[in-house]
Amino acid sequence: MSDEGEKSSWLEPLPEEYTAEGDMTGRRMLVATLTVIVLAVFGGLIWYSYMAGADNGPVPVVRADKSVVREKPDNPGGMQVLNQDKRVFDRVASDKAEKNESLGPSAELPVERPVADDSPVKKIAEEIKQPEAEKPDPQPEIVARKVAEIAPAVKGKDGKFLVQLGAFGKKTTAEQLWRKLQKDNTILLAGLDADIMMVDLGKKGV
Repeated sequence: MSDEGEKSSWLEPLPEEYTAEGDMTGRRMLVATLTVIVLAVFGGLIWYSYMAGADNGPVPVVRADKSVVREKPDNPGGMQVLNQDKRVFDRVASDKAEKNESLGPSAELPVERPVADDSPVKKIAEEIKQPEAEKPDPQPEIVARKVAEIAPAVKGKDGKFLVQLGAFGKKTTAEQLWRKLQKDNTILLAGLDADIMMVDLGKKGV
């Protein structure tokens, strides 16, 4: 039991720790109280100054300073420009100013409507004469004439006739041409025969 009592005594807080914690709590309370008092005093001063200023008469008016702010120096200095005292420049400037004209819009004035004059139209109509209708040209008289009767065509005698289809130097060439023509014109050359004639042309051949 003695050992357990000694151990429990070690676990208990010391009296100094109680004192330190109590001091910290008291300081915090004091700081908070002082802060509230200072804020209340500051707010009261502001409220008092505002209320006191409102009862001191009209609102102050701020006026501009009427004293001269800028004065021209006796010796301005700078670049000296010649002929500044000549009046010829004033005359030129005045002439130019007189020539300037104001081109502003002017008020519109009512204009009378022009009256239509028909006299020129009537005069021109009188001068222009209507052309006389031209008489149609006489039509030529149609004279009936008897047309001579056309004589009937004379019938020719039935007989054989020949048509030359070409001239060749060899008989075989003429035969080849006839066979080709018969093949290309079967209906046209039906019932016709070739008649190859040999002609002696002397030096030119047969």
